[in-house]
Amino acid sequence: MIQTTGVSATPLSGAMQKYPPKGEGVFHAQCVSRTQGNRRIGRCHAKFRSRSTVDRFDHFGLLRNRRDRHHCGHDENGRAIFKSEGVTPTKLIPSGDASFLLQWTAPTVPADNNDESDGRDRDVGNTLLGGSTFRIVDMLPGKQSPMHRTNSIDYGIVLQGEIELELEDGRKKTIREGGVIVQRGTNHLWRNTTDRVCRIAFILIEAPAYLHNGQPLEEWKPEQVDPVYTQTQT
Repeated sequence: MIQTTGVSATPLSGAMQKYPPKGEGVFHAQCVSRTQGNRRIGRCHAKFRSRSTVDRFDHFGLLRNRRDRHHCGHDENGRAIFKSEGVTPTKLIPSGDASFLLQWTAPTVPADNNDESDGRDRDVGNTLLGGSTFRIVDMLPGKQSPMHRTNSIDYGIVLQGEIELELEDGRKKTIREGGVIVQRGTNHLWRNTTDRVCRIAFILIEAPAYLHNGQPLEEWKPEQVDPVYTQTQT
C-alpha cells in the first residue's frame, strides 16, 4: 500500500533553516509511505514556492498573466524573427459559460505565410469563419456549452482540469488534463462538472460538411442555437 499526504507549512528545520530560499513564500511538503513486510518505509520532500510564484495563480489555480503567445515571422532577409508576444488574459463571453482568448486565425486553408496581417484581428465568432482558428478556452465550473456542430475538424488539448464531452445521443466521456479530442463535424457539447476551471486549447480547421447518405449534415454553430452567443464579448 502506498499513502501520500501533502501539507503547506512555514519554513522547515535542518537544511531548510541552514540554507533558506530567498524571498517570502510557503513550503509545500509531501510524504510518501509504503509497507514492506512488517515494516513501513517512508520519505518526505519539501518544495519552496516564492510569494511571487504563488501570486501568479488565481483562486481557480489557473496562471495569471501568463505569456500567452509568441508570434514568429521573417525579416527583410528572409530569416526567422520574433514579431510579437502576448500577455492577454482570457475574456468572459456573453453567455457566461466560458472565457476565450483568440490566439490566431487564418482566412484560408492552406494558410498564406506571406499574409502579414495580425491573425487576432479577424472576427471568427465563437468557433471559426472559414480557414483556421486557434484559441484558448477556460470552461467555467458548473457551466456547459450548447449542443453544436461546425464544418471543421477540431483538435482539442486539455491543458488543465477536466471536461465532460457529451454527444447528441447522450453518451459522455470525461477528458482529463493531457487528454486530446478530435471532432470531425460531430454534434457535441462541453460540460464542466467540477469546481475548477478547465483550460483547453482548440485548433479548428475548415472542412466540408459531413455527408450522410449523400446529404450534408446541417451546421449548428453556438450563435445559431442560442442568440446570447451573438452578443459582443465583454
